This record gives sequence, structure tokens and C-alpha cells, in this order.
Amino acid sequence: MNAIQGFPVGPVAGNPDDVASSLMALIGRTRGYALNIGALAVICATAATQEERSDAAEDLSDYCGRFHGAMEQALRDGTSFADMDKIKPQQQAIQTFLDRIETLPDRAMCFDRAEAVALANMARQEVLQAIYDLIAHVQERQDARLSKQIEQMAERSALLDRMTRDMSRISRMIGMVSINASVEAARAGGESGRTFKVISAEMRGLATQSSQLVAEMRSRLGDDAHAQTASGEEGQRSNRASRSASM
Repeated sequence: MNAIQGFPVGPVAGNPDDVASSLMALIGRTRGYALNIGALAVICATAATQEERSDAAEDLSDYCGRFHGAMEQALRDGTSFADMDKIKPQQQAIQTFLDRIETLPDRAMCFDRAEAVALANMARQEVLQAIYDLIAHVQERQDARLSKQIEQMAERSALLDRMTRDMSRISRMIGMVSINASVEAARAGGESGRTFKVISAEMRGLATQSSQLVAEMRSRLGDDAHAQTASGEEGQRSNRASRSASM
């Protein structure tokens, strides 16, 4: 097995919340792998029979591969780890553990107890804490992303609300101008009256169109408000599911 050098990070397609949830579930599984590696190392060093030691060594090799593969995938695909400076201590702890377990399957039959206990302690203390910190980091970024989305939707809703109020005011003004034009048409009569009638008709048409547009925008505002509420609820459900999956 090769250690993960530099924790490569690459883009992942898909909904960011779904990606984060899958990532936390994947990282969550590595906790069990790390603990099993430590426990199996101790068994290899203390087994009473060759058969027991051989079985433990086989399982140890399997869990080393699982841990390496899962952590490599998580850190390669982890777009949620964009801020690498924040996870440098965790990166170092996991990289050190990966370096330690890289040759374990080849030496499992000749472990000494001190080495096995040291590895088990590393898995239980340093690596486990690093994994918890990584999960918390992903959750923090997921929460921040959800908050930003809700804030952007609220800003958009407020902008549309201002626009509908302005358009409603303009529509009322157009309606008043149309009424005034009708009055002037009745007073003027003749060619001037006909001109005022044409203007009045056009103004009424504009007022009607403006009212319809305002009604459509208000309907859209209602849809956006519903979508904003649904998005917030879905984000909360996703966060709860993510926390459960990573436990």
C-alpha cells in the first residue's frame, strides 16, 4: 500500500449537500477501520497459536486496505476540504498512521507487544480524534453553505418585493393618468377629444398589463418563499441525516 501524499483534493460532481453527506458517511467508516487495525495488531502480537496469529494478520491486511482506500477516496473527492490549512494537524495525524500501517501486513507475524500497543493507542487517540475533526469540518462547511443559500434567497425575495411595490405604485399612477385623459377627452371634444381618448385607451392598457405583471411577480414571490422554507427544511433534514450517518 502507498501512503496518501499531500491529501489530493479533486472536484466532485453532484449536489454539494449530497456530496458532503456521502463524504461524512465515508469518513465515519474509517473510525472503525482504524480501531480494528489497532486491535488486530495487538492480537497478532499476543496470539497464543500460529493459526490465531495468521487469521489476525489476514484481517489486519484487509482493514489496512479498507482504511487506506476509504481515506484516499474521502480526501481525493473531498471538495469540502477546500481550506486545507484548517485540517493540517488532522492531515498529519492520518498520514503518520498511514505510514505506520503501510508495511504492517508483511510484518504482522512478528509484531512485538510494545509496537502493537503503540499502534492501537495511536488509532484510538490521535487518529480517532483527527477523523472526528474532519467530520466536524465538513459539517461546518455544509452549515455555512446552507446559511449562505438561504441568505441569498432572502435577498432575492426582498428585491422582488421592492420591485412589485414600485410597479404597483406605477400602475396606480398610470391608472390615474388614464382617468385624467378620459376626463380631458370628454371636455375637449372634436379632434383633441379623440386624441385624448386614444391616449386614455393606451394608458388603461398599460395599467392593466402592469397590474397583471405585479400579480405574476407576487405569485412568484410566494413560490420563492415556499421554496426558501422547503430548502431550509431540506437542509436541516440533510444535516441530521449526515450527522447520523457519520456516527
